[in-house]
Amino acid sequence: MSKQALVSSLLRLFIKQPKLIFFAIFLVGLWFALEVMLWRPQMSYMGIPQVIEAPKGSGISHILRNDGFMLEYSEGLKNPL
Repeated sequence: MSKQALVSSLLRLFIKQPKLIFFAIFLVGLWFALEVMLWRPQMSYMGIPQVIEAPKGSGISHILRNDGFMLEYSEGLKNPL
């Protein structure tokens, strides 16, 4: 089954039953909430890395995760924290 056929069949399904759109949005929101509140903190031994006092101009930072490794990266500093 090609991507186009899959997308068109899902689109037809959502048009026929619009309640499924809300159910899909609910499931994605639930998954994200569980990821942020439960699963991410359990992946690290001493907790998730957090910036206590950010240097000026540090901008946005985000957490990079891999099996057995977690790192916070600053986009403004272009460096790990």
